Formats: sequence, C-alpha cells, structure tokens
Amino acid sequence: MIVNGNLTEINQVVFVVGDVMLDKYLLGIVNRISPEAPVPVLDVNKKSERPGGAANVALNLFGLQLHTILFSVIGKDDSADALLNYVEKAGLSLEGIIKSSSRRTSQKIRVMSNGQHLLRIDEEDAHSLSSDEEKDFLAHIISLWGKYKPKGIVLQDYNKGVLTPFIIKSLISTAKKMAIPIIVDPKDFHFWDYQGVTIFKPNKKEIQKKIPFLFENNISDLKKVSDYIFDKLDCEISVITLGEDGLWIANRSSCFWIKGIKQEISDVCGAGDAVISSLVWSLFKQVDLETMGNIANAAGAQVCSRSGVVSLELQSFTSYYLNLYTVLNK
Repeated sequence: MIVNGNLTEINQVVFVVGDVMLDKYLLGIVNRISPEAPVPVLDVNKKSERPGGAANVALNLFGLQLHTILFSVIGKDDSADALLNYVEKAGLSLEGIIKSSSRRTSQKIRVMSNGQHLLRIDEEDAHSLSSDEEKDFLAHIISLWGKYKPKGIVLQDYNKGVLTPFIIKSLISTAKKMAIPIIVDPKDFHFWDYQGVTIFKPNKKEIQKKIPFLFENNISDLKKVSDYIFDKLDCEISVITLGEDGLWIANRSSCFWIKGIKQEISDVCGAGDAVISSLVWSLFKQVDLETMGNIANAAGAQVCSRSGVVSLELQSFTSYYLNLYTVLNK
C-alpha cells in the first residue's frame, strides 16, 4: 500500500523461526594458476561476514520496520559469537536464540572473484534437534509468545535440523489457535508438513521435485502447480519464485504471473529471503494479491542487484519500488 508516496511502516511483532547461519565471503582477484594443481589462486583483498538463513529474513523484516524476534538453535562456537554479535549490533533481540553443545553453527564460506563464485565451503551440523532440545526450544518460543503476542510467524526452513516435524506441527497449531498468519519458506525434508498455512513460498526448483508432473513458465502450467499446492496443503496463498522470470502468486480465486524485472544481476543470494519478508509486510498491510506480488518481485530484484547477502531497508526499497511501479503511486 502506498500512503503519501511511501510504503508506510507497521508496528507489528513477527516471530521468525528456523535455521540460521553465518555467511562469510572471501573476495579477491585471480590472475594465476597454482603450480601445485590446476586450480586458480585467489589473492584475497577483502573478507566479510553477516548472518544468513532465518537470521537474514529477520534482518529483512527489521529493515522493513517490523518488530522481529528471531528463534533458532545454534552451537557454542566462534561462528555463533560472530553471528550473534552482528544481530545484536543490527538492533535485533537475542532472547529467542538457544545455544547447544551438540551442534556446530552453520557457516557458508563463499570464495569470489570479480563478482563470480569460485567455491563455497560449508561447515555445519544439520542433524535434527533431539527430543529434549525440541521440547526446550518449543517451550522457549511459547514463553515469549505470551510476552510479545506476535501478529505473524515465519517458518524458515533450510534443512539444518531446527524445524522438525514436532516443531512445525506445534507452531502451526499454536498459531491457528491464536488466529495469526503463518508464512512458510519450505525445503526438501519436510516440504508437505505445512498444512493449513497462510502463505507457502517454494521456488521453482523446489516445487518441481515435489510434484508428479513437469511444468513450464506459462499461465496454464503455473496454475496447475498452485492448484496442486492448494489441494495438498489447504493453504491460502501460494507463491512460486521463478528466478529471472519473476514469480507466480495465487489464491483460490485469483492468480498473477509477475514478470521478472530486466536488470543486471549481481548476486542472487538472499533474494528468497527478501521475497518472503516482503510478503509478510504486504500481508500485514492487507494489500491486494497482485500488489503483494509486485512488492515481492521488486524486493527480490533489488537484492539481486547488489553483491553478497544483503537485507531490505524500508526507505531505499520504497524508492526502488516506486521507480518500478509508478502506476501504483497515485
């Protein structure tokens, strides 16, 4: 919704629950091949790190001026300390985070030269929470539920073990009792465990692996996919991100293919996080379905125009959005 030329802020509390990770970058220049093996040698000139996964979704929501509480289980290690330090400095609360001695904090190290990915190195433990950890984690979320009374909950799954079937089912049940929306970014392992949620947002590659037919980016096929999702999950809104072809958004009565934005792509990392965050924002603003799709499409495009994993910020996103969709600024 546009008010006086701005995407106005909302004072709402959102819970983000899921897998967090530390994204590290080694940036430099390659101008020679190693004499030890036929591999490029990177002369590193810059290092950086920032929160990723559900932590990046929380930062996006916070950047859109929503009161955001992040919940996850991480390790007791240097990566955890670095991640929490960044989150705290950004202004987010740490009270939803639990540390466990039974797992390493996920970290992804991206080696890059001239904007190109050369290599990614993952260090993590991706096993599911133990039964005791599940119970403690759920109890912790419920205890803060009473304190903050969230108006929405985001389940951000990266298959790193935090969103177990028990946690998923319990949180959906609790949210439904409180009549608050549930927004989901699914992954492979528990893809169809999100029964009755408000918004279900896979990308094209993820949904293709989970349905019994092939589909192309055309209205007939995309509608068939969203109808399959509705029959399978009984969700209210399905969103399928299509990369450079934009996104598909549908409910039971309407559907829209929001075409991709023509621009130079710098980095696709974090685009999905921006999309789901903007969907939450739009849901709170009660915009119509097509506008929700336009906002989400613009959010993903803005992030893709920047290098590295970056998060949305309300004022800069407002300007970017209005430049793309000036017809909405009336």
